Parts: sequence; C-alpha cells; structure tokens
Amino acid sequence: MSLVSGDMDGGHGVAAAYINYLYTPLPQDIVSKHFFRPRDEHVSAGYANRFPRLELFTIDDVFGGWQKHRKCISQGWNFRADPEQLKVILYRRYLYHWLILDSLIFFRFLLFECRDLYYQWELAKPASLASAFTLHIDKLILLFNAAYYRRLARLTLMKELSMQPDQPATQIPNQYQLSGKHLHVTYSTTSFDGKPRFTYQDRQQTLSFSGEEIRSVETEVGILVSVTIRMTVDTGGTTFSILLPHVQIPGEQTVPVKTFGITTIHKFSVISISGQRDFYTVTRLSGSASLVFF
Repeated sequence: MSLVSGDMDGGHGVAAAYINYLYTPLPQDIVSKHFFRPRDEHVSAGYANRFPRLELFTIDDVFGGWQKHRKCISQGWNFRADPEQLKVILYRRYLYHWLILDSLIFFRFLLFECRDLYYQWELAKPASLASAFTLHIDKLILLFNAAYYRRLARLTLMKELSMQPDQPATQIPNQYQLSGKHLHVTYSTTSFDGKPRFTYQDRQQTLSFSGEEIRSVETEVGILVSVTIRMTVDTGGTTFSILLPHVQIPGEQTVPVKTFGITTIHKFSVISISGQRDFYTVTRLSGSASLVFF
C-alpha cells in the first residue's frame, strides 16, 4: 500500500496508525490539539514523528460523533467490548473524509488495508468481533467501489465534453452588401415590415426595390436574385441579377463574399426576328454577408 504507507511505525501504514489510535488512551491536551484540528507547532515532535499522518483521521461533528468519540478516547475506551460502537465510528470517519476530502481512491486502498490487517489478527481477537468487522469492511468496500466508478465515469464524461470546443450555431445571412467597378448593391431578404429590400446603384441612377419587385430563384449554384432596372415599351428592358452563394455564418458575425452580377439586356421587337435576344454583361462583385436583426 505505497499510496498511504511507508513512513509509519510497524509497517502497517495508515491502518496501523488508525489501530494504534483506537487502542491507545491519550492525554486530553493531545487529543484536543491533534485530533480535532490540523497539526501545529504545539504538538510534540515525538508524537508527530510517531504518527505523521494521523491528522487525516480528525473526528467530524457533521454526524454528531465529536463529543461521544472524544469522550471514549480520553477515557481509554477499548473497542473490544463494544464492536457496534466501533462500526458507528468507522462509518462516521470514512463517510466524513469521503465527503470532505473527496478522495475515493484513498479510501479504497485504506479499506482493503484495514480488512487485510484484521484478517491477519483474526486469531488474536474474539471471533465475533473479527467476523463483524470484516463483514462490515466488505460492505464498505462495495459501497465505495460503486461510488468510485460512478464518479470516475461522470468525471470522464465531463472531461470529454470539456475538451470539445463549443461550436456556435450557424445561421443563414439575411443581408448582403456587394460592390464592383461602378456598381453598388445591397440586398436584404427581410426588413422591418417583413419584405425583402434591394438597392441598385450605378453611374447614372440609384434604384430601390421591395416585395414582389424582387424575384429570387433557388438553383444548384446559389440563389439568383433579379430586379428590372430599365423597361421600354417597344424595345425591351434591362434586368440586373446577382448570384448569391450558399453561406453560413456563426452567430451575428459578418463573413466576406465574392460573386458576380449580371446585367441582361432583353431585345424586343414587334416584328418577329431570329437570333439571340438576351445579351449579358458580367461584373465581379465582392463584399459581405451578415445576419441583421430588424
């Protein structure tokens, strides 16, 4: 039991110190100074060297055992005559340190060591006491082992979760601001009144569109958004379209976007003519996509 032993008299480690503690009547001043608060300079060096880790077994008042057990030790109480009282004290001691120190591994080793020590001393003790104690220790071992593995599984899960970086929820942007050469375009999929908005600006004009004036089509390569920027009765019209790529943004951040705008001249004639009737001018656009709360 290298975890808790190696510097104790008799070679029995913490268990030996605990047994000596139970067996040995101590003066009241030593009991008060040593067993009921951490060791300090008032404790004699000889006693500290004899039991260097005995302060681990301070008595708790959480379970009401302080005065009762203190009285037993100060009066030289011998647990041979009262095994039930020993079990009560053990329960209070182990449960107290389990809750306060939160060291289930320590108790697992300690309980095994105490059990083995009492198996070795079984012939030297009354049979009823040895059987009662070993059975009691076996039950404690089962309880602490179960609690230890439950806690280990919980801590492992918490560690795995803590190692995973938090992934912010991704959302689709609702506003695009794009520009290129002489063009400036702002498109919002919604607004304060719930309608989409589109602003187009070139060297000659600035146009604003909303609602059904804006046409959008979902395609495999993105969303094609179009508005009519010029219309004539007898020669056709001109439309402007932007191709919006599929974008996801984390939270309320703004991400850069590169795409292109298409200016389409639609030729129209009252006289039927053959050949190409739509002519395209492509302009590279760059800007940003963002999520805005209206």
